[in-house]
Amino acid sequence: MRKIETILDTDLDELDATTGGPQQRLLMTALRLFAEKGFANTSIRDLAQAAKVNISAISYYFGDKKGLYNAAFTQTLQCGGHEVK
Repeated sequence: MRKIETILDTDLDELDATTGGPQQRLLMTALRLFAEKGFANTSIRDLAQAAKVNISAISYYFGDKKGLYNAAFTQTLQCGGHEVK
């Protein structure tokens, strides 16, 4: 199991379409950006751009930014074949 520190150390510029699915990339990106900038200072545009997904993916998978925030800190992530809790 990978630790959350590993996710926070991930270079978001290295994410691409092969780095997990869009939902996983959004979760990884959300952890990083919310930790760095806080909820209020992180826009859904920032999240989508950093995760390299269409902005509508946030509402599709999570409903809204608050849903993504909640999921990022409660769901188990699959990253590089490892679970992160």
